[in-house]
Amino acid sequence: MEQFVNTVESQVIPLSAIDMLPGIFNTSFVNFYQNHSAADDFMPSELLKTAFYLALQQFPILAGHLEQTGDGRFSMVVDKDNLNMPEYLESTSDIHYNDIKSAGFDKSAWPTGVATVGQIMTPNAKGVIKTASVHIVRLKGNSGLILFLNIIHCVVDGFAYFVFLNHWAAVCKAMRNGAVEVPRPLVEFTFDRSIIEQNLPTERKQLDATTKSIFEQPSPLSRWLAWVSPETRGRILSLFAKSETHVFHITDSTLETLHSSVHEFVPE
Repeated sequence: MEQFVNTVESQVIPLSAIDMLPGIFNTSFVNFYQNHSAADDFMPSELLKTAFYLALQQFPILAGHLEQTGDGRFSMVVDKDNLNMPEYLESTSDIHYNDIKSAGFDKSAWPTGVATVGQIMTPNAKGVIKTASVHIVRLKGNSGLILFLNIIHCVVDGFAYFVFLNHWAAVCKAMRNGAVEVPRPLVEFTFDRSIIEQNLPTERKQLDATTKSIFEQPSPLSRWLAWVSPETRGRILSLFAKSETHVFHITDSTLETLHSSVHEFVPE
């Protein structure tokens, strides 16, 4: 962790209106890993944690505070002297990986408390909205591991979420193979939202009537929600915004088949 903290530079990253459209939600995924070879050193705790903070060096925005102005505009404030460090937890369970697998990875078979946050972006017990949260659950008999990662939606979309997760995995792999230096990503990451606006096409599709009215018609409730703090907004919406969650188990082989089928259409 200290190595990450020493690399941070203070910065303010304005968020766009597009960021805030789904801004009340969290982006969470649950990953399951089986210890096929019954290795004693399966995904060691210290390796995972060290690699996480090394990967974080490329994503300092995940240690920022979400702040807003009175008109509802938001920024991520990364203050090297007051970092909003991600929540990183690890626990153990008396449930075996095979029990979860035989249940088709149905949520009812999971250990209690895998997800440490809900669907709505809300503050924790200390009144702080954590930009990122990690919970690693080690399963019975070292049979496997569950990795829960949440990042608030206004900071990353689904694509960027997996860019970070894959970078964390790449750092883990490099360290496991004895690499002296942390591998750098193949691309340079930027968190400047204005780049998207600068590259939008000049031709725009007309909004449908319903969507247009949502954006144009003033709403006292919307103005009030834009005025209150994100912490208060989260608490209120978590009480009234009822929704269902669904779990879809996607195997590695299925993802590989999908990857192969679309690869031929990807330009060089």
